[in-house]
Amino acid sequence: MFLDNDILSLVRACSSYDGTFDTISDVESFAKQLDVCAIYMKIFKHGREQLDLCVYGSSTVGMQKYGHATEYTSNYDINYSFIVNIYRNSDARQLTKEDDEVFDFFRTTITNSLAIYFLSRLAHKYLNYESSTGLANRFFYFTNCEKLIKQNKLGCYTAAFINCKNMRKINRLFGSEVGDLLLALYTKSFLEILDETQGEMLAYVGGDNFVMLFLNEHFEDIFEIIKSKNLHFTYRGDDLFFNMQSRAGFARLDDASFTNANMIMDAITSAIILSKEPNYPDYVFFNHTMGKTLSEIDSLKDSITNALEKKKFAVYFQPEIDISTEGQKRLVRAEALVRWRTQEGMATPIDFIPFAEQSGQICQIDFYVLEETCQLLKHWINLGITPVPISINFSKLNFSSSNLAEHIVSTIDKYNLDHSLISIEFKENTFDDKNHMLFSSISALHKEGIKTSIDGFGTTSTSILKLLDLNIDYLKIDKEMVSNATQRTITILKSLFDLTKELGIEIVSEGIEDEECLKRLQEVGCHLYQSEYFDKALSPRYFENRLKNPMY
Repeated sequence: MFLDNDILSLVRACSSYDGTFDTISDVESFAKQLDVCAIYMKIFKHGREQLDLCVYGSSTVGMQKYGHATEYTSNYDINYSFIVNIYRNSDARQLTKEDDEVFDFFRTTITNSLAIYFLSRLAHKYLNYESSTGLANRFFYFTNCEKLIKQNKLGCYTAAFINCKNMRKINRLFGSEVGDLLLALYTKSFLEILDETQGEMLAYVGGDNFVMLFLNEHFEDIFEIIKSKNLHFTYRGDDLFFNMQSRAGFARLDDASFTNANMIMDAITSAIILSKEPNYPDYVFFNHTMGKTLSEIDSLKDSITNALEKKKFAVYFQPEIDISTEGQKRLVRAEALVRWRTQEGMATPIDFIPFAEQSGQICQIDFYVLEETCQLLKHWINLGITPVPISINFSKLNFSSSNLAEHIVSTIDKYNLDHSLISIEFKENTFDDKNHMLFSSISALHKEGIKTSIDGFGTTSTSILKLLDLNIDYLKIDKEMVSNATQRTITILKSLFDLTKELGIEIVSEGIEDEECLKRLQEVGCHLYQSEYFDKALSPRYFENRLKNPMY
């Protein structure tokens, strides 16, 4: 509208105001500061026709409040040359009462138009932007997608759903304020690439999640940031350095089947869900077969939940053997392993544990195994059978809980068992030198007389010195370290055995394959073994027999 554009240009040109408009009174106050005559000149020079347009085109609020607007324009003979003289000559005569009423009306009209403009800007902001981040919201993202669809420009774009990794850990360790600053800096990296005038945008959709729309030509630049972005900022005098990594679900929009914004969101949501599943990479491109895959994933989740409720998981026990210098073999400990009784047969951990770790159901499975083990230990004690300590594997996800040790202790105490009968085991990849929960959990378990062990040592590049800082009781060496070992490996193992012996840590060798491998380990000082070479994982019934006859 004519009035809106001219008023806006005057407002922008005015250098006397640098604040913000939050209320109508703010706008009115500002309007009074303007050179009213200059505004009138801007309007009147377009003639009587434009003048009527200004009046009739003013806001609904203004027309309701000043219903006699047409009376002013119809009954007053406005002297345009007099207005010009006032504008050009500051010494011009004073306005008459009638002229002053005309000016007062236009002053009100202009004020209302200013109010409508700035309030509409505020409405646009609150409707389309997320207040905590200042980024576009889901609604604006949908609106933008629909606009591109109508313009037949969608084929030049890629849509993405981005999930920032490790933000929960960062917020826990450094505080949510640092987390918010980090996300702001991270999203700024994307915004520096995106061109909003071309329809590219980044929108916040909650949690650590964002959606993006960008031209295909920018894909490589965007992808590099998603894979890895080093960020540095100062917080309260401290220099903080982070390496941000994200998962992403992509959808190329050159497919004619994307006929509305909901279909785009469904596509990238499907892709990001799969990126979090076992055996899928962190970056997934949408294809039309994903619906079936997601249905299968939901079905597997439901099956695990049902198996937990109906006790379809079975606990087996892998014996740990102590071989004395005289060669006698004796059962001294065991590790609890989980199996899943399905209609197709007994499923081994490799069939469902990776999936359960991704879905979060592994936490329930871990405590299920602990509960079943405690029940069996109590049962054997009641039968007069002398039990051996049983180690229970706990996943990395469980060690993010601050009350893990408390939960474990309460489960053991429910069966009135000696705490020494249960030890807690975790994979080497659980270790993180910033994982304070892991350190505190191990410390709390030790105070309760519960031992801990690291499983699969040698599968990652974790420093032995860092691992030993954990004050563990047992270290299980992965079979890859002992099978086909070279003389160099043997030397390293010998040093490791000497070091752990000094620290009071017992080493258990896993995966012995033959007599030659056993001999090499005995030569470097190993006497504890866990391997099918001696005994496979046993069901509770067969393990009970082994408890009755612990010698091999």
